[in-house]
Amino acid sequence: MNSLISQFNRRSRQQPPEAGQGIIEYLIILALVGLAVVLIVNMMGPAISNAFADIVERAPMAPPELAGFTRVPPTPSATPDPNPVLTLTYTGGCTGVVQTNPNPPYTGGQSVTLTAVPDSGCAFAGWGDDLSGTENPKTITLNTHMSVSANFVQARYTLTINITGGGTVQRVPNQTTYLPGTLVQLTAVPNTGSNFIQWSGDVSGSNPSANLVMNGDKTVTAIFQAGCYPLTLTAVPTNGGAVVPNPSSNCGGNYTHGTNVSLSAIPVAGYAFSGWSGDASGSANPYPNLAMNGNRSVIATFTQLEYTVTANVSPAGAGTVTISPAQPPYHYNDAVQLTANPAAGYTFVNWSGSIPGSGNNPHSFLVDGNETITANFALTCYTLTLGQLPGGSGTVTASPTSSGGCPAGQYIPYTLITLTAVPATGYAFQNWSGTISGTNTPASFNIIGNSNVTANFQQCYALNVTSNPANGGTVSRSPSPNCSGGASYTPGTNVTLTASPNANFEFANWSGSLSGSSNPAAITMNATANVTANFNSTASGVLFVVGNAGGLTTSETAIRNRLETMGHTVTILDDNNVSGYNPNGKALIIVSVSVSTSTYGTAFRDTGIPLMLMRRQLAGNLRLGGDNSSVSSQQIAMVAANNGHPLAAGKSGTISVSSSSMTIGNAFSLGSGAVSIANVTNDSSRFAIVGYPTGAIMTSGTAPARRVGFFLENAAVYNTNGWALFEAAVNWAVGN
Repeated sequence: MNSLISQFNRRSRQQPPEAGQGIIEYLIILALVGLAVVLIVNMMGPAISNAFADIVERAPMAPPELAGFTRVPPTPSATPDPNPVLTLTYTGGCTGVVQTNPNPPYTGGQSVTLTAVPDSGCAFAGWGDDLSGTENPKTITLNTHMSVSANFVQARYTLTINITGGGTVQRVPNQTTYLPGTLVQLTAVPNTGSNFIQWSGDVSGSNPSANLVMNGDKTVTAIFQAGCYPLTLTAVPTNGGAVVPNPSSNCGGNYTHGTNVSLSAIPVAGYAFSGWSGDASGSANPYPNLAMNGNRSVIATFTQLEYTVTANVSPAGAGTVTISPAQPPYHYNDAVQLTANPAAGYTFVNWSGSIPGSGNNPHSFLVDGNETITANFALTCYTLTLGQLPGGSGTVTASPTSSGGCPAGQYIPYTLITLTAVPATGYAFQNWSGTISGTNTPASFNIIGNSNVTANFQQCYALNVTSNPANGGTVSRSPSPNCSGGASYTPGTNVTLTASPNANFEFANWSGSLSGSSNPAAITMNATANVTANFNSTASGVLFVVGNAGGLTTSETAIRNRLETMGHTVTILDDNNVSGYNPNGKALIIVSVSVSTSTYGTAFRDTGIPLMLMRRQLAGNLRLGGDNSSVSSQQIAMVAANNGHPLAAGKSGTISVSSSSMTIGNAFSLGSGAVSIANVTNDSSRFAIVGYPTGAIMTSGTAPARRVGFFLENAAVYNTNGWALFEAAVNWAVGN
């Protein structure tokens, strides 16, 4: 056919055709060529088809974009192949395997599950050849021989970036997906007014720049926070006032970006707000909105106020007023003194206006605004002369002592004066004479001229009553004293005395200005009287509690002998027998240092019989104080404040109480009613001798009778001072 075409072209170039001849020849040649092509195709068709199919089947791999495409599968035969073969191939340029379940060999019509498993860094892209799609795993039915290819391609990972707060994140390189191992540089860029805080997710830390290796799908969150700015507020002058923001700081002492702050200038007394400067301006107060878009500094300026002080005189011409200092203008809290200077014949009365009613002259005050003050004067001052009869019988006081502007004892007309008669000891007020009269005190009158007033007093007589012994009982009197100066009566008053004995005592008789044994008894007060109510003790003997009644210590023997020398009958009681023992009828209980604290307990704590404790460890049990400790010494220090107490035996200062060193116990934390007599030397908080009068507050409750803590433990070595203090303790306890 090619030769025919060549001949045609050659002839065409050699000579021109005759009219119509060339067209007819050309059409004939085209027809012959077409016929030849049809014959060749019909002859070569089967061979070309087989060759193309073989090329496709033998292709080693398919481009990734063709993954999932397959050739047309062979038409299954009506009868399944009894021994079908499954051929697996791999394409795509990356590695992996296809797992079969079950494994070959196979029988016709058998179901087989194919699972594509890519290697690390690879991904399954789809099936090819006799299978299509991306379903994985994929189950097929083998009816004939099948060829299946698995397309594995290189994996690509995604990077998801989240934003919390105001900002953006830049990534380099900026791609939709990344190949394994790609290094991505991340940069956090905060918006205006925000700060980068930290990363979370697959990146951590607070550095805004971070590197991320893409070895899988990644998620990163960038956290931003609104910026915080300081607000500096200054008052000028610093003592002129203050600036108060609203709201208060909301970001650790600062403000978050964009916060609107209202500022109030608050002047102190004597100042006024004058204007803003710095990042605020004008004089609006409060300043409405200060936008916190950066560091801000605002100054509030205050101006000191100026005041005047004006002094007037009433009536006109009655005097003048001096202002000191004379320095207008004045400022808040300036000290100013006004002095009223009366003219001849006038007396200063008081001030009115800004300081109404004050009679002080001079008068000082502090300026707190414009002051207008008037000095009021009055004509003449009257003299008030006071006296008393008889001389020395009392005094008279006047209120007020004078009028403002007048000398002491002088008053302006119609001043109201109150007089009070105060009798001296042993006298009673009787009446007034002179300008006023009557028996009332205080008494008041208005002065209208020079005046003389005398207070007349009459002598009173004291009635002094005592009990013997002091704890033997009490004496009541009727009527109560009716004269000043204590237990005193006006002359001729009849007084009835009633003696009431205490427990373990009985009334004996009266002595002194009253005699006999009548009870009650009366006395007429025509002179000072001293009466003693004598009581006899109904109790006898001393109960001496010891640790071993069958074997007294040398100290206990010395104490027993001393008590007997003092005239006391001594009963020895073993501490094992204190429980249930009735001490009624005893004048005194003494607890020795040898008793057992656990055996003794709180025996006789609440008895109405006086008690003297020598064992310091029982101080707490008997409510005398806390058990402190003991020292080895010969000396104690007398408490100066109570040297005159009978328990002190007339001793003072630091004294020796024994011939050799001995144990001296002590107590601390005494009750409020305690009388402290002696301390351990060099420690004023530790008491070696202490007393509680009847009814005194102890560490808990009150003393039912006199109580003595006497902690000089070894009487066997007492010297003269030691025995003197011992006898004083015994005598005071029993009421002698």
